[in-house]
Amino acid sequence: MDHTPSHAMRRLPLAHVFGLCISIVLSCFSLALNGAAQSGSGNSVIEGYIRDGNGGLIADATATARNEETGLERTAATDDRGRFSMSAMPVGRYEVKASAKGFEAVTRTGVTLTVGETAIVEITLQPASGRCCGDDTPRFVFIHIGVHVQAACLTHND
Repeated sequence: MDHTPSHAMRRLPLAHVFGLCISIVLSCFSLALNGAAQSGSGNSVIEGYIRDGNGGLIADATATARNEETGLERTAATDDRGRFSMSAMPVGRYEVKASAKGFEAVTRTGVTLTVGETAIVEITLQPASGRCCGDDTPRFVFIHIGVHVQAACLTHND
């Protein structure tokens, strides 16, 4: 009995090896794409400062970033230096809304994040209309303490 492999039998292992190599290459490519997509959704940052019209930093203000395509929202408060930061943001176009007690809210549009990018957003807020009690009497006073701004609603007792 001849134990020499036939021509067809020699091709079979080569076809299996070739198929296995293709599978490995495609698996590696798929993992690389998946890793790139995950890094794109988790490494971008939106940060910045919220100031008043005189350049004073506003502590305890709120910044809200909303992805214009998906509607995803993330909110952060400013620290005592008027700084906010939102990390692990997915890539995309955002609008960033800043608000603080005693100030008119401001929305900045067209903030675009790419993979691994940090977008710096600085927003200046203007004093609110000055009506905090529902009548026409101005009631807000803005107090500068160093570089920080505090807004207070004054009441008037006759």
